[in-house]
Amino acid sequence: MTQVNRILSSADAGFRRFGKAVKSQPFGLLSGLSGIAAAILAVTLPWAVPGLLDDLSLAVAKRLAGTGVQKLAPISASALALLGKTALAAVLYLAAIWCALRCAKKLRGDLRAAVEAKRALYEAEGHTPPPDWEKDVGRDIDHISAMTAAAPEWLMVLAGLVCCGMLMTRAPLVAAIWIPITAVAVCAARDILRRRRVLRAVQLGVTAAIWCAGTLMMVLRAVQPAESGTVLGTLALLLAGMALIVPAALQLPYRNLIPAWRAYQRVRGFLK
Repeated sequence: MTQVNRILSSADAGFRRFGKAVKSQPFGLLSGLSGIAAAILAVTLPWAVPGLLDDLSLAVAKRLAGTGVQKLAPISASALALLGKTALAAVLYLAAIWCALRCAKKLRGDLRAAVEAKRALYEAEGHTPPPDWEKDVGRDIDHISAMTAAAPEWLMVLAGLVCCGMLMTRAPLVAAIWIPITAVAVCAARDILRRRRVLRAVQLGVTAAIWCAGTLMMVLRAVQPAESGTVLGTLALLLAGMALIVPAALQLPYRNLIPAWRAYQRVRGFLK
């Protein structure tokens, strides 16, 4: 009975903290819900493309061969439904970004106010902050706010990783594996060139070349496994994955992860 009461007390405290967080950051909740919904749609939408393209290619083949005419109404309905869901996913993603930016802005102000109040308390006790304290705290708060604003991007990249895993089970592995390989190679090349202060035009050229090479290798591997090659729908799905996942990886602020975590620990420790 004591253990049950302890569990209930912990759950009640957790709900109270969650309610307090939602009350102080309502845009954070909206951003999370919109981002999760957009990520779920992003994972499920691509798998409607192969069937749609296969139906279209079959209709064209029947028309050319003169063996009959396939009804286009179901295909049109499926295409419109796919476009509508894609538009909904885009709207949800943009809404998640907007809410995340508002949440990050409010979080920056709340953290700044809390830090200033704690600083005033310490100064009243006779403590003196270090010379660069203001600059360091401002940088830490900026790191935390940047990662908060990037939450929808992380959700969409997670959706992209799920899509990569599903592609590796439904498409030829030797072709699908080139999507994550290309994404990692492009990000690594860009970071190396940035550290060496190479011209931005050269950075763009190198990353574009790696991206094109990865796409070419993927297509070549996709058409090799069998005499008939990969069906049109699967090939289109692979190309869509390469076209969307690589730029998403480039936009991800992964270099800010460790600095943001350390900044969070410092600010949290100061406010305790």
